[in-house]
Amino acid sequence: MQKNDSALYYLNKAKQLIDLNSNSDDLVTYYSYLGRIYVSMKEYSLAEINYTASLNEAVKLNNQEWVYEAYLSLAGMYEEMGNFERAFTYYRKYSLLKDSVINESNFAIASDIKNKFEREKKEVEFNQLKAEQSKQKIFNIALILVSILTVISGIMMYSRFKIKSVSESKLKIQNDIISQKNKDITDSINYARKIQQSALPQEKYIERELKS
Repeated sequence: MQKNDSALYYLNKAKQLIDLNSNSDDLVTYYSYLGRIYVSMKEYSLAEINYTASLNEAVKLNNQEWVYEAYLSLAGMYEEMGNFERAFTYYRKYSLLKDSVINESNFAIASDIKNKFEREKKEVEFNQLKAEQSKQKIFNIALILVSILTVISGIMMYSRFKIKSVSESKLKIQNDIISQKNKDITDSINYARKIQQSALPQEKYIERELKS
């Protein structure tokens, strides 16, 4: 609004609060606005003092963005004054520092992207490893179950074979006993028959006796 007196008044009020709170960050802004007002008033020497003070505070705070903004303000002031050599000097400082900040910012962004990629890669590898471990665990459990079932099946088959063998052995023994008893009975019958035949008179002898 070009009301420089009002602007100076409120900046003075702001300076009192800045001094009261000892806030160095606000000093950079305070001196920068003060320099801008003096440029508007064509008070270039006072503008230079305040822009330089703003630059010094920014350097103390190691805030590169505020530093290159102070360079840009000084370059604009010297350009308005017609001092193009100094204007070019500060424009160059501004450009170099801004490029440096941008490069650092780009490097930081690239580092963040790289770190994010590495984290995601590790996460994918971890998930893959976890999945493989899960599959291996399931395979091991299945293998154990199959082994247990195989052993149980083997035991059952062996038990059945053993029972069958015992049954067949018992049946064979029983058959042998029955065969032996049948043989003994047959032998006894044959022996009795022989005794009976030897005790009875012969048939021819009986016929002869009957005829006589």
